[in-house]
Amino acid sequence: MQIRVIPIRRGVTSGAIGGSGRCMLLSMKKTLSPIESEFATTDEAEAYHRWFCAKIQASLADSRRGVAHDRVMAEIDAVIEAAESGLNAKRS
Repeated sequence: MQIRVIPIRRGVTSGAIGGSGRCMLLSMKKTLSPIESEFATTDEAEAYHRWFCAKIQASLADSRRGVAHDRVMAEIDAVIEAAESGLNAKRS
């Protein structure tokens, strides 16, 4: 059994993938082995694929300004440091 994701030309819709027209999941079998896929059935794989494509479309459509990597890392470092300080305070 082979599952492959193929691009679809712009303007062509696919009912199986929520009508996004961006990508389509092709499958030939209902149950999948763990060697072939992380999903148990093609229905699960298709549902995940629809969800994933929707997330990508939403991200591409988001007009908000991006956040610099250095700023995000500084915020995460502050959160980690605060958590570690809290643990050290509890241990004392």
